[in-house]
Formats: sequence, C-alpha cells, structure tokens
Amino acid sequence: MQNLLIVEDNLIQSHFLVNSICKNIPNIRLYNIVSTGIEAIEIMLENLDKYTVEYQVHIQDKGWSDWYMDGETAGTVGQGKRIEALRIRLVPKKEKTNLDRVVGMEGIVTKKITKNTSGEVKVDGKYWTATADKTILPDTIVKVLALNSTKLKVEIVKE
Repeated sequence: MQNLLIVEDNLIQSHFLVNSICKNIPNIRLYNIVSTGIEAIEIMLENLDKYTVEYQVHIQDKGWSDWYMDGETAGTVGQGKRIEALRIRLVPKKEKTNLDRVVGMEGIVTKKITKNTSGEVKVDGKYWTATADKTILPDTIVKVLALNSTKLKVEIVKE
C-alpha cells in the first residue's frame, strides 16, 4: 500500500500502513499489535487546549469506523482485525456559555413535569422551563442532563 496524505477542510485523511507511521509518535497509543498490523489506536492532544482531536479508522474487512475523540479507543479489541487507514481532524472546542454551566447541576421541581408537558425547575437560584421522560412532582430533586435552547432536560436524582 502506498503512502497518501490528503488534507481537506481540517480533515487529514491518511491511507498508509498505520503500523509503520504511528509507533514513534507521542500521544498515540497503539493496542494489540498483531502480525498484520495494529488493531486499535488512541490519540490525545497536549498543549492544544482549544482543540479536540477526532479520528476514524478503516478496519480490515469492516470498513470505516465511527469518529472517536480525545483518547477513546478506535478499532477492534481481540478480533485480530488490523487498522488499514486513519483519518484525523482537529476541531476547535466549543466555548461554554454561562447557560451551559447548569448541565450536571441539581435543582428542585417547582411546577409538575410530565412526559408530554413542560414544567419548571429552580437551578442555581434561577427558574427554568424543564422537560423529562416521565412525570416529576414539585419538590423533587432533579439533575440537569442537557440544555436545549432555554429548556432543561432533567431526571430525578433519587427515587
């Protein structure tokens, strides 16, 4: 297989023998080096706090994997399927807003939430419209799972 490097819109697509290129690169962990090549890989960035590294591998007899990021294991484990190609892209990290910081916080339900109807929760001293996958009654402690626009998705902390 010949070495080929294509750079398009922050996407580096490399078709090469991963085994021969990646062994000596810092911040790349190689796993299950089999006689035919490398089976899995993890890539991490250092000193680039404003970026995330995303990568995708082409697996023998399977094709392209999903995209992985920041140290997640890409490839197979224990299947003996080598990585045949690698795509890497650097993506600017999204700056968190003041609104994003409520994700993960706990709050209290102030108006009943049902699966089909929004309710209200108080988180960090502020009142928010909230949704949930099931009915949650007032005075129940909830955890914020996500923020969609200005509406919180919550779940009960303890039943």
